Amino acid sequence: MVDGLHNIKGCERLIRFGAWHDAYEAIATEHVVARRYGTNTLMAWVHECALVIGLRETTYRCATEAMHAFEDEGAQVVVRPSGGAAVPLDAGVLNVALVLPAWTGSIHDDFMQLVTRIHAACARCGVHTAVGEVRGAVCPGAYDIHVDGAKIAGISQHRSATATIVHAFINVSGDAQARAQRVMRFYMCAQATNAPPIDPSMMTTMSEVCGMPLSVHEVWNAFACDQRIDVQDDAWRAEVAEHAQRIRMRYDPRSIGAVL
Repeated sequence: MVDGLHNIKGCERLIRFGAWHDAYEAIATEHVVARRYGTNTLMAWVHECALVIGLRETTYRCATEAMHAFEDEGAQVVVRPSGGAAVPLDAGVLNVALVLPAWTGSIHDDFMQLVTRIHAACARCGVHTAVGEVRGAVCPGAYDIHVDGAKIAGISQHRSATATIVHAFINVSGDAQARAQRVMRFYMCAQATNAPPIDPSMMTTMSEVCGMPLSVHEVWNAFACDQRIDVQDDAWRAEVAEHAQRIRMRYDPRSIGAVL
């Protein structure tokens, strides 16, 4: 599960994880990182095949049926506690999460702390990005990261009593337009008549922009920090598994609700 650690400049510490079999555990790890290590910590992870949806999307008429249909095809469907819309994940998508204090006084500043770090990492890979909503993109928002109007990364956040977690997906390689089509198909299956319209041509990858293949390893190595942390222990894994189950039980409409 854990695939080593790497330094990231501009942040106190980076905890780097490899591919997760359970995206709920990956999301839970963001919260465990917040509890164990506090603020100014960045974690990075990938998932081989998943669709992460927002809370609003669980209310679509046939959302549960669509979730089951996608999982029957081999894609895990999870509900994240942060905002935003559906995001498809695979081995070419890097997820990063920045842990900040529970309240810094500015939601904009919280978003921009991660945006700035992503801009810098992309630039080190030869990709020069801008920020602003991309209409027609997957999971559109004011802090979309794009190149010439084509979205590469999207950002959401979740607040708790102890921390703010700003999360981003970064399309590093693979077929970004095919990912967008997967989201469109989910909305169709869910009968989501009020879902945001998607134009697959508004999505791209870092590899496509720079005209050469990039890996998620190269991109997370383009981040840098001051400290390495080894969290490979049984207590850590048990805490992650417990919190993942609590998130699943609270947010997934296919589970019995429980209080976090």
